[in-house]
Amino acid sequence: MKIEAIWLRMALLWVLGIGSAMANSPPYRIPVASNPAVALDTTTGLTSSGLIWMRCAVGMDFHNTPPNGACVTNDPAAEAYTNPAQALSYAQAQTAADNANSANNGAGTHGINTWKLPTMQELNSLLMPENSRPPNYENTVFPNLDTSQPYWTNFHFGFMAATVDFASGRMTTGAPPATGYLLLVSAPDANLHTVTLTAGEHGVVIGSSILAESKTGTVTFEVQPDAGYVLSAVQKTSGDCLETALPMLNQITAIVGEQNCALTAEFQRDPSKVMITTEVQPAMGGNITCSPAGPFFPKGSSVICKATANAGFTFKTLQLNNSAPTTDNELPMTNLLYDRVLKATFAPITSISGTTVPTPGTSGVAGPAMAEIVEGGGSACHFDESVSQFVAAPTSGLPAGTAMPQGMLQFTLRDCDATRVTMRVTWPQPLTDARKFGLAEQGATVPSLFAPTDLHINGHVMTYTLQDGQLGDDDWATNGVIVDPIGATVFTALAITPATLPATMADHPISVQLASPDAAAPAVFSSANLPAGLLLSPTGQLTGTLSAGTYPFTISVADANGSSGSITYHWVVSAVPVPVPTLSAWSLVVLFMLLAMVTHRAQKTRRPQHQRPHQ
Repeated sequence: MKIEAIWLRMALLWVLGIGSAMANSPPYRIPVASNPAVALDTTTGLTSSGLIWMRCAVGMDFHNTPPNGACVTNDPAAEAYTNPAQALSYAQAQTAADNANSANNGAGTHGINTWKLPTMQELNSLLMPENSRPPNYENTVFPNLDTSQPYWTNFHFGFMAATVDFASGRMTTGAPPATGYLLLVSAPDANLHTVTLTAGEHGVVIGSSILAESKTGTVTFEVQPDAGYVLSAVQKTSGDCLETALPMLNQITAIVGEQNCALTAEFQRDPSKVMITTEVQPAMGGNITCSPAGPFFPKGSSVICKATANAGFTFKTLQLNNSAPTTDNELPMTNLLYDRVLKATFAPITSISGTTVPTPGTSGVAGPAMAEIVEGGGSACHFDESVSQFVAAPTSGLPAGTAMPQGMLQFTLRDCDATRVTMRVTWPQPLTDARKFGLAEQGATVPSLFAPTDLHINGHVMTYTLQDGQLGDDDWATNGVIVDPIGATVFTALAITPATLPATMADHPISVQLASPDAAAPAVFSSANLPAGLLLSPTGQLTGTLSAGTYPFTISVADANGSSGSITYHWVVSAVPVPVPTLSAWSLVVLFMLLAMVTHRAQKTRRPQHQRPHQ
């Protein structure tokens, strides 16, 4: 019999409660204010519900963050809008409602001590009609509602419970989940009515903006006007109450009537004060400060306002209302009776000057120099004077064969847009070339020498271009900041070895490897007047054959840094000598013997003609 009674009771609940709730009746229309709890009035034709809902699930706190507020965990060390609500068992949900009511020594949470778990119909009424989805609920009222678990209703009977799943927009009855989330609701007794106060523009409600009281009872709200404004009136937007604004006390009172009541506090400019509005162009150029501090001042006041330029800008003009601008950056005003508008204009610093720092041991001399932004970079692009100056060239790191006798210019531009900036630098001595000594590619950590973009040189002056986040900007970031190191560069002559070419003979094959020890790879060799018969490769290999004679020609070399050098050779090529016959040792012996025999024979046959024998 007990089981049958349970089923009969569940069936009755379905017919009377869940069945009507599942019909997805239109949601309550919600006057949203910057309040942690809201009173909801139905538009279904029923009598006013008198319900007040917590805007955040248990475990989270409401923060009045524009535009509709936000729910954050009530752990102060982890205030993140994406943190989940507190997952509760059904018993823990009941305890949470009790704790909300006993808080503040029994005064309750947000001034209410009648919080409870919602009924099925109450919670289901928060779902949007199917033809109005998504979203499935009023997300302007319940900000960042965690929908990862269902929400408890007060229906929980043994192995059966009813919950609302805001993710799917459905109410579910069945076995109760292990945990769920909880939106607390307050249903005051029939003798209590709520008064809700919303602050209009230029003011806020101090403390609770929802108060409950019996019929003919009085509630009092505290408001705080913005500076220069006062409470002017209170308007009733719905319901039944007798409202009164007390501007001198910054209070609004209401006598409760037969229904819930909604009020709006209105604020206006304080008629006893004048306002000085300040405008600055460009916005980052500087500021205007007044003494005493404003912007609101009692009528008849005397005020001194001053325009001050920010770093990288200079003051230009100060203008009061529509009067002629002045170049004085201070403006005294006396007996103020009307509002004033004060405008200040500032100009970006687009040039810097200084003295070069020459490199010792070079031809450089210290002298006046200037760097200028010619065009581009936007109207606010300017030098950061604190880190922009002419400096000495690095003592190490420059490639062999290069020098910066006039030193370097190190500067930073700020508040630049993405357009290309044309720079002009005037040096005290004429230029032959210029190179940037910085990070030649994104991700590089070691500076190197490379040519500026669009470099042009005319005597003492060079121009080139830069762009935020591109080659030449040493931070390689599109952040409005351009970091640029550049120097007037000269290239020392590169030596070529060998200094003299080896002796060679006519028509003999030639193969000589030339080199430039100080050249930055790749070094390229060339010649404009090679003798016929010789070939020179770009790597410096000299090959070929030559006939006898003397051959003057010049070899040049250029390296990756732009350094170059040359050498002139006078190569003497000897003629091939006529071969002289030679005899072997045996041939000489035989020849000697033959000569001896010939000599002996000649002596033997030769006799004197006048000699006669003795008689």
